[in-house]
Amino acid sequence: MLIVVTAYQVYGDFRVIERYRDHPQVFAFLRTLGAATAVVLLNFGQDEVTLDLEDNDVSPNVVGFAELALDNYRDMNTNTGPDREVLQGPVVLRGYQGKVFVK
Repeated sequence: MLIVVTAYQVYGDFRVIERYRDHPQVFAFLRTLGAATAVVLLNFGQDEVTLDLEDNDVSPNVVGFAELALDNYRDMNTNTGPDREVLQGPVVLRGYQGKVFVK
């Protein structure tokens, strides 16, 4: 018996961060489900970029509170414990780097 699934159920909300909607090499968006929010910042270019995120770009109480959960350049010996990286101030993305912050 062959079962074919033709529709997908996606939970939560997706919202592009408007400030970077037309950026030539950055894709930045929010995913929310209930009280959880993920801020996804992706640099698809080879050049470093600096992203200035503020509360009005993301959900209130995310900037300054969301912690780094994923980073494709992250050294396994850093960003742990009380010095874990938090989403605040300018975020620098190296070429082809992606970061996901979660609150």
